[in-house]
Amino acid sequence: MIDRGGDAALDPGTARTRLPALMAVPPSFPNFRKDSDIMISDTHLSSVQLDIIREELEEQLFWRTRQLADLEAAVNDDAVETSAKSGLLADIVSVERSTAVVRKALKSVAELTYGRCDGCGSAIPYERLKARPLACFCMDCQRRHENG
Repeated sequence: MIDRGGDAALDPGTARTRLPALMAVPPSFPNFRKDSDIMISDTHLSSVQLDIIREELEEQLFWRTRQLADLEAAVNDDAVETSAKSGLLADIVSVERSTAVVRKALKSVAELTYGRCDGCGSAIPYERLKARPLACFCMDCQRRHENG
């Protein structure tokens, strides 16, 4: 199962000393397995693959929710300088946006629409989704999206 860590990380009294850690990159996806034996094809996700991705997305949501709570506690801490609070508020907006993206992905997993390209509707290969669970474009549409 997923290790959610201890409650000590939620202690708002320590938020000032942990601010740099709050902006760390989310944990990698250690629970991804070598799935060559469970893959149906590059274009269809099996129930096992969906379960693996759903678990990873839930872990991301938990991590981002915890990060958001820590940031909000830091903003409300009187010991944090006013100049630092504007940066924290920007971080909160960023985390709220990324949390919304994770929630959207989890909703699409539940609705069995996960893994379809938002650009062309084609299936996104499992290997891409495994590497980037929040990917919403196939590689061709991603290139077009990035190049304008």
